[in-house]
Amino acid sequence: MGIDIGRLGRCYLGIEVSPGTAVAATVLLPLSSPAKVQDKHEPIPVDTGSGRRYVTQDSVMGKRWSEGEVPMYLDSVNAGYLLKLALGNEVNTSIAAGVNDHNFYPTVSGNTPLTATIYNCRAATTDVERIDSAVVNTFALSFEDGLVECTASVLGRFPQLGAAEPTVVVASGTTFSFRDAQIYFGATMAAAEGGSATPVTQFSCEVAQDVEMIYRSNEGDVLTLRTKGFKVTGKYTVFFDSVTERDKYRELTKKAIVAKFTGITIATGYQEFTKLRFAKVRLDEGEIDTGLDDFFVFAGSFTAEVDNAQVPNAFDVVVRNNKSSVY
Repeated sequence: MGIDIGRLGRCYLGIEVSPGTAVAATVLLPLSSPAKVQDKHEPIPVDTGSGRRYVTQDSVMGKRWSEGEVPMYLDSVNAGYLLKLALGNEVNTSIAAGVNDHNFYPTVSGNTPLTATIYNCRAATTDVERIDSAVVNTFALSFEDGLVECTASVLGRFPQLGAAEPTVVVASGTTFSFRDAQIYFGATMAAAEGGSATPVTQFSCEVAQDVEMIYRSNEGDVLTLRTKGFKVTGKYTVFFDSVTERDKYRELTKKAIVAKFTGITIATGYQEFTKLRFAKVRLDEGEIDTGLDDFFVFAGSFTAEVDNAQVPNAFDVVVRNNKSSVY
């Protein structure tokens, strides 16, 4: 029997209508490295006094689940699936013929997450695992001087074996790099994006859903998954050309951040983009650093806060592309 090696791993995904009820895949995600979503189980040791020095005499099966990461580059179409799972909600608005805005925003009450069915294929005929009720626990995005990377950490039910590999293909999407990024700061999101972009040397953020796996009697697999506190954090680095960012930290001056990644023209007068909007952030840390023969930089670590005067959310994402249907 041959062994599939190299670039043959594939990860398919479909967003579930009812949590835990498997659906067919609708997209083949363009991975930047293999999806590391794997089987996990927790043996329960049977430790008894037996007159011998062996502590563990036996073990039985305990909790079972799936856990791992789905890594990909941020693009104008496919990243929307992970963003929707990380935030939970979507409003799709037609802007013009062939131009749609997909607004992803978090669930601010309740703790039932949006779930997906993942098909993790390492070899089409020997290893296709179907993972039901998969939930994005964290979604991380970052860039420096290369491509924009994003990674979803996933929790789900124990994988089911024997599924057939789906037949959907990768949807075309523009891949973003640091050259496509504009980072805006301002008193409000509108003021930020209406001003001039601030050049940064590094930017990253993480959406955390704080997912908990729920177990009950008579079932070793995860019964359900629930989200707890929602939190968005991030970091950015700028050259220390002025004291503006340092003084924000010193005075706890709260500002909005808009991180926008612009792609190709999809219709006359319209370009595709992915726009991350932080209504108000506080700087938790502000470090000024340099090497022996290097330049001073300011590194700020922030946490997103709610600003009800703007939107009811601390954070949302707008993806403009030519996808007419919801994710």
